[in-house]
Amino acid sequence: MVGLMRSALLAGVLGLAGAGAAMAQHGPAAEGEPSFDRPTVVTRGGPIDAGIAAMKAKHYHEAVVTFNALTDATPQDPRAWALLGAAYAGELNWKASKKAYERAVKLAPDDIGAHAGLGLALQALKDPALQAQRDWLKVRSQACADSCPDAARLKAVESSGLFASS
Repeated sequence: MVGLMRSALLAGVLGLAGAGAAMAQHGPAAEGEPSFDRPTVVTRGGPIDAGIAAMKAKHYHEAVVTFNALTDATPQDPRAWALLGAAYAGELNWKASKKAYERAVKLAPDDIGAHAGLGLALQALKDPALQAQRDWLKVRSQACADSCPDAARLKAVESSGLFASS
């Protein structure tokens, strides 16, 4: 179960948290050009790209170090916190993952990827707060249906099993 959750999280964070999906759809930002999928202080070849590459290579500790440095440099960046949460999940450090995702949700309360990642951490920890994440995601999914820009992301979260009751 934990292995499936980690696989879902790592695949999902690169899409649900927006970094991988946005880069795949739009390509990386040009040097010095702001991009909606990463902080404006980070440019192509920067820490986010390095951390994502480390996660894809299953070098989770390297990703944790990279994203910890990024959250230190940009503590108000919810994307950095969500990616740190995913990196900790890769290490199966669910408590640290939960803490990072909680920060991401606090900074970006409408971010689907942050809520999904937090849900996966809560599920791994068997934390009763998981129900609140399930409820938030269900409400968001029902309000969106197939008509909003987040429909595909919400369907991906739904298929991950977060909506299933324990």
